[in-house]
Parts: sequence; structure tokens; C-alpha cells
Amino acid sequence: SSSTSQQQTTHAPTPEAPVTISELHCPPVFRRNASWPATLAGDIAYVECPNNPRVKAAFWQCGLDPVRWRGKPNVSQCVSQKVGRLQQKMQEVARSYSQLIVEEVAQDIMIVSDEETFGGDVHELAEVMSAMVETVDKNLEGNPEVETPLVKKVNEAVMIAGSNVLAERQAASWQDMAQADQAQTATRLVSSVEGSAFQVAKTMNNPETII
Repeated sequence: SSSTSQQQTTHAPTPEAPVTISELHCPPVFRRNASWPATLAGDIAYVECPNNPRVKAAFWQCGLDPVRWRGKPNVSQCVSQKVGRLQQKMQEVARSYSQLIVEEVAQDIMIVSDEETFGGDVHELAEVMSAMVETVDKNLEGNPEVETPLVKKVNEAVMIAGSNVLAERQAASWQDMAQADQAQTATRLVSSVEGSAFQVAKTMNNPETII
């Protein structure tokens, strides 16, 4: 170790010296709630999702000329475990309809959407909202006592969750997504709000349970 320290102190860099490791790598950095390691120029770094450590879906490319991180980290495929559970519940409902599960998702999505999210979360939350509205639409059976309270719960969930993901504090999550994904997600949100409002309108013949 003494000889190493002596080399470091006595041999000053010269123009003819070999290129250092740092010049061939993008430097380690903390960005978008994730730690990115030093990465060889031209390579892509993959790290655990900041919202789901079980999934290594966040990535960022180290450019060649010049050697530096390109653009911003891509966390558009990162979906939290909480959002993932909502997805799983709606998949269960698609296989076998359960009003109880729909009500659970409606309750949970209002809470989950108010927490810190990333691009993948926002995209999937919009998908879950759309699935809720479509599921209710498919399973309305003309029984106001049963369906009117459910329509009200889903409408409340869609309105609140939609407002949450569109809040200014979630701006970074939208920036995580490519423009095409932003447009698709926004369209899903608008469609869900409109669809849920239409369901409420259809049950207005029983206003006592709506108001």
C-alpha cells in the first residue's frame, strides 16, 4: 500500500499517460431516486426500480461521444408493488366478477395514487381505472339497490385518483414517460372519467342513493 501511495504522489499525470477509468465511464450519480453506477461508454446501466426493488427495470445509457449520461433515466417500466396488486385484483375480476374486489380496488386506488409515483405507476393506474369502469359497465344488472352504491364508489375513486395523478407534484412521473405514452395515459384517464360519469347519469333514476 505504501508503494501505491508513493506512485500516486510522485507520478503526476502527463499528456502521454493512459486514459483513466473515469474518462471511459459515465460517473456514478444519484438520479430519479436511484443510484447509478459508473458505466462504460456505450453501455446501458440497469438498476432496481426505485419504487420496486424486486424489479431491475430502470435503465440509462452512457453515451460514447461525448462520454456522458444520455438524457434522463428511464423508469417508465417501473411499477410499484402496491400498483401491481391493484392490477392483479382487476385481473381476478376479469376472470370472475366480484363486486367486493372492485370496491376494494376503488378504495385502495385513491390512497395509492396519492403517494409518490413513477412513470410506470401512472400508466398502470390509468389502466386500472379504465378496467374498473369497464367492469362495472359490463356487470350492471338493472338492480339500483346494488349497482347505484357501486357506481358511486367507482366514480369517486376515478375522480380522486385521476386528480391525484394529474397533480403538480406528480409532474416528474409524467416526464418519465415518452410522449406517446403520455398521450395514451391521458386518453385513458379522460375516457375513465367520462365513462364513470355516464354510469352515474344512468342511475339518476334512483337519486336518493347517489346524493
